[in-house]
Amino acid sequence: MSKFVVNPATPDILVMKRAKRFMLFAIGVFALAAALGFTFLGIHILNNSTDGQSNANLCFGIAVFSFLVSLVLFLFKSGITLDRQTQTITGWWGICCPFRRTAYDWKDFKQVAVTHETRHVKDSSYSVFPVRLQNEETGKKLHIEENHDYLASRSTAEMFSKFIQIPMADSSTDTLVIREHTQLDETVRERIRKSGKATEVPAFPASSKIQQQTEGNEVVLSFPSKGWWGSPILMLLGGIVLLVIFVFILVVIWGYNDGDAEMNRVGRTLFASLIFIPAVLLIGYSTYVATFHFEIRVSPERFQIRKASKLSKSTQEMPVNQLEELRMTKVRGIVFQTQDATQSVLNKNSLLVRSDYATIIFGSGLTDEELKWLLALIESTISADVKS
Repeated sequence: MSKFVVNPATPDILVMKRAKRFMLFAIGVFALAAALGFTFLGIHILNNSTDGQSNANLCFGIAVFSFLVSLVLFLFKSGITLDRQTQTITGWWGICCPFRRTAYDWKDFKQVAVTHETRHVKDSSYSVFPVRLQNEETGKKLHIEENHDYLASRSTAEMFSKFIQIPMADSSTDTLVIREHTQLDETVRERIRKSGKATEVPAFPASSKIQQQTEGNEVVLSFPSKGWWGSPILMLLGGIVLLVIFVFILVVIWGYNDGDAEMNRVGRTLFASLIFIPAVLLIGYSTYVATFHFEIRVSPERFQIRKASKLSKSTQEMPVNQLEELRMTKVRGIVFQTQDATQSVLNKNSLLVRSDYATIIFGSGLTDEELKWLLALIESTISADVKS
């Protein structure tokens, strides 16, 4: 994550220093280790050989070169400087101090954009969240940074938006969210109250199994587990069948003695374990799916979600005075690459609750009617006055 520096003597200047990339740091460490290794090798040659001067000099030369490479990688710096007085954005890089600078007029950019991209490397993929300054009318863009962590990119984008005083456009999910720089710290409760319109909660979905109760000023919503009917019981039976096969193979292996070497018996045992692993995974996952349930507690002070199954428990909580986003979104499912673009299937609607410090996504197993009812209920509850 990048580091922002503001000198109290020059408050109109904001400096962003980019964090060193792990790959460059790793190469620097390798180069430094190589420098040390070739130095000791050269010394060893000089001490143990009478005619090894040329080989020793070669080792020392490689050591000096490796040391210089590590020094450059360790001391390399890059970043961006924002100057409010001149209204310029200057990208720079250098060793110890900036060597090269490129200046831009920040009037050329109308938004700070946070996006989501899926990068593909051979048979694997990973997600990044780039931050860019952009102008959709002219198509001009300036790359600021990218992170694997969305919240790190969001923090950088908000810093640029506030300093330059331009909107922040967040398209990291399926919905484009544009907020003015003056609204970035505004909570959902503040926006609802500012609108002057009370949130109308629709009728409770007739076919829903959600259980609702009120404890003081807190609404408690319980979402029961799916149970064993359907896919969980099929996965459980599949796991049990594989487990029976595994036990049978073990009995055959250890009960049958044809004079084979002990190594052959160990090899067959390892082969049998290949059946045991998927059996345990199937039984464990089916238990998780069948027993998974969660509970939501919402009040004017906090939003809390408790998830539990026979295998695990977790709790996530967010103060309402930090809750800045509350909306429906789609959970990205299986992502695959086609000739034209990256496609995503099995997307499901869910609810997103987000602050500057955390993101909570839940409810992908609910119907759209249940999600709309739940969204309205949460909005109505968090915007209510606190009861003493």
